[in-house]
Amino acid sequence: MMKKQFHKVVSKFTLVFLIIGMLVGGCKEKETSKVAVRLPSFPAIKSSIQKIACVGDSITYGSTLQDRKSESYPSQLSKRFGNTIQVKNFGVDGAAVQKTAILSYWNCKEMSESLSYQSDVIFLMLGTNDSKSVNWQNVEAFKKDYISLIETYQQALPKAVIYLMLPSTMYSIREDGTLIHQFSQSNMKEIQSVIKSIAKEKQLPLIDIHSVTADHEEYYRYDGIHPNADGAAFIAQTVYDRLVIDQLEAFLRILSLIHISEPTRLGMIS
Repeated sequence: MMKKQFHKVVSKFTLVFLIIGMLVGGCKEKETSKVAVRLPSFPAIKSSIQKIACVGDSITYGSTLQDRKSESYPSQLSKRFGNTIQVKNFGVDGAAVQKTAILSYWNCKEMSESLSYQSDVIFLMLGTNDSKSVNWQNVEAFKKDYISLIETYQQALPKAVIYLMLPSTMYSIREDGTLIHQFSQSNMKEIQSVIKSIAKEKQLPLIDIHSVTADHEEYYRYDGIHPNADGAAFIAQTVYDRLVIDQLEAFLRILSLIHISEPTRLGMIS
């Protein structure tokens, strides 16, 4: 009896390692600028995730990059999946969450296009432009419009998984330490806090891009706000790693093999 149980346990864990092998096995590293990019075959989630929508502002759009169509973080995320998953960029230069902003994402065609894209996963990174003094109203207004934005996507795409993303760190390139174009660090702190609270309230996964870019000023030397190609690759890798981890967890839970309660994630929180 004990011998049969032993073989059963061994076979289960053998299957676990086979699954992990499918996810990460056969990976090859390719250098893109200074960032090592892992390009694995990705059969494990191909059947469950077909389309990914990246909703955001100029950081998502790829402003200031020499070739945004290949260097923006959504484009670099797409490269990591090869031809297995479609990743589309719905970023808008200057877009904000608040409906009263000079350029509200609510009024952009990219929002309606992203709602009809039939995404399986949505990565939402907005808030940087809301920190501008010209756009900022107050915490209550931002929270109301951010929640309304999430609910709009949930109603249109009830089966989609929505990842909230904290905006990347903003740096000053001025001698006096101020930010360009009326961006505000104090407003951004409030925005980060609101997004974190909404993630908990709505029980949505959160990717902390702010924390992981906090020690990488070299990615933001152009204007302190927009990442260069290496920075965009760094964001793409962070997003990719989180999705792989979450899919692996789901795989293991479905198979009832093991339960990963809280894996260590650098710069990523649930």
